[in-house]
Amino acid sequence: MYYATIRILSLLVMVSMVILDWAFKPLTPCDLCFDVMCGIAVCLLFPSSYEDVTPSLVFALGYTALIPLLALLLIHSHSRNEVIFFLIIILNFVYAVYRGSSKFRNIRSLFRIDAVWCSVEDYARMFFDCVYAMLAILLLMAQKNDLGAWAFYLLLLMMLGFYLLVVVRAHTGKTFFLSIKKESEIKDIIRSNMAAAAEEAPEEHLNAVYTRVLRYMERKKPYLVDGFNVEDLAEGIFCNRSYVSKAINYYYGRNFKQFVNYYRVCYAIELMRRDRRIKVIDLAMMSGFHSVVSFNMAFKLFMNTTPSAYSAQLHARENASKSNKQRTPALKPIPIPPQEKS
Repeated sequence: MYYATIRILSLLVMVSMVILDWAFKPLTPCDLCFDVMCGIAVCLLFPSSYEDVTPSLVFALGYTALIPLLALLLIHSHSRNEVIFFLIIILNFVYAVYRGSSKFRNIRSLFRIDAVWCSVEDYARMFFDCVYAMLAILLLMAQKNDLGAWAFYLLLLMMLGFYLLVVVRAHTGKTFFLSIKKESEIKDIIRSNMAAAAEEAPEEHLNAVYTRVLRYMERKKPYLVDGFNVEDLAEGIFCNRSYVSKAINYYYGRNFKQFVNYYRVCYAIELMRRDRRIKVIDLAMMSGFHSVVSFNMAFKLFMNTTPSAYSAQLHARENASKSNKQRTPALKPIPIPPQEKS
């Protein structure tokens, strides 16, 4: 959901810029190119597979608010494009510094088995940023030299193609920096190295796999997709399906389905606390369940009550806290503790 939000924000920036230009002055091919570049700048904030999505979302929201506002204030200024590009460069620099410093906070993570793939994603990001900078320079040069409309339409075609490439990269995870065959070779090597590590130290390996599973579930929230299965999870962390199942069974003490349903129930409770008017069927669909029946069964397993009863209980507790003018502790799902290993 959060990843789709970044793509939507990039499109929102692009459309809002076009509307501003169309409303306050004649819309030129140069303006269209510039508006597309603003949308690309937001989409380039998409995080890599090992990164937390929150900073990207914060920066994307900042771009969405600042760029149209600045464009509106400078709508009749001849240097509007240069000023906004300068702002984007500064924000991109701050974002790159933040991502770089975050990566080196945990030195041990730099030596994990998938470190090579993380480096490939970093190089791909740098490559895309360089292409963006090249297009921006071409646009500014074309504007300064007052080239004909054909030049701007050619640039616009190139920018739209680049924007489509960035969106596909964000949606599929393909880097487009290496060939698909080379990416598959790297992922196969990562899987084989994990298998070798498991043979040498099975329990330590399972612990590492389980840690990666938890990090992936918390950051990517793949459980919100109906039909999410263990194969999808294994592919997401570049691991073997059997190792993922073993790690969950070993450390969580239950099967994969119950493991995923726990996250879905927690998410449904979060939605319910935000807005108790949401219907049960909507809660089920928004949390990744394929039916209300499965949602009710999972909810009762973890909460010892039904979603409707929980909502009523939550409402009663809120009223009681208002009358007593003190905050009551939040109701939490009953976690399934991991089995103790001797």
